[in-house]
Formats: sequence, structure tokens, C-alpha cells
Amino acid sequence: MGSAVCDDQAGMSCNERFSVFYEENHSEALRYVKRRFPVGDHEGIVADAFLVAWEKILAGLPIGKPWFYRVLQNKMGDQMRLARYRVCCDLDSCRFPAVPDPAATVDVRECLRRLFGELRVEHAQVLWLVYIQDMTSVDAASVLRIPAGTFRKRLERARAAFLLKLRDVREG
Repeated sequence: MGSAVCDDQAGMSCNERFSVFYEENHSEALRYVKRRFPVGDHEGIVADAFLVAWEKILAGLPIGKPWFYRVLQNKMGDQMRLARYRVCCDLDSCRFPAVPDPAATVDVRECLRRLFGELRVEHAQVLWLVYIQDMTSVDAASVLRIPAGTFRKRLERARAAFLLKLRDVREG
């Protein structure tokens, strides 16, 4: 594969073309990611973007800086969505709003924690993403890596299950 001609740039092989692109852009791409993404795996984001570039080179398609920086932005967005997903699945890290009435006898946090614990994991995840993390259905579906239609149906079922559990708490 290293001897395959990937484009018409003086007969450069795929490996040579990638090496040139990598040498010209790696340090600048790393600085770009560090400026725009203060916390996280900077090297991993850049490496993922270069992997996409390598795949495009192997396909014989042209690559350029504007395209590559868009790939970097997409990879940073992926990392942010994953970070939000990791946070959203940890009930202890959530900051629930304070109970409006200090004299209220119901601890909202404990009640919600118990209700979420009684739900199926799939239902708890979708409710958490939409209502606690304030994500759109499309974003939440991409975080869970499921089709948007599947997510909407799962959210509908999760709402119904949550309401049943909530009625049980109110009545009991």
C-alpha cells in the first residue's frame, strides 16, 4: 500500500503524502486544540483527526488545512459530548436545584435518585440527558450512538415509566 500513488503530486506515495502533511500540520494543530479545548486529551484529539486524514489519503482524496481544521473541530465536539455523557451518568455529580420550601419534608435529591435507580438504565439515561443535562434529542441520540427515532421512542417510554414511579411515590 505504501507504493500506491494517491494523487498527482509528483507521484508521491500515500505514506509520503501523509508524512509531509503530518510534519507541516501536527504542532500547529496541537496548539489549535490546546487553545480551544483547555481540558482533555489534546494529543488524542489530534491523533484522531490525523487518522481521518490518513483514511482520506488512502482513498485518494485531496486534503487541505481548512478541511483538516474542521475535522479537528468535529473531534473536539465529540470529546465534549462524551464528557457530558460521562458526567450525566453519575448521579452524585448532579447539582439539583434547591428545594424551594425549606420546610418541605421531601428531599428532592433522594427522591429523584431513588426514582432514577428504579428505572431501567436505558430510561434513566435518556431522561438524564434531556432533563438534567438539557440536551436536545438529536444531541442526546448522538451521545448514545442511536438513531434519533429510537431515542425519541425510548424517551417516550422513559417518561411513562418515570410518571408511573412518581405516582407510586405520591400515593404511597
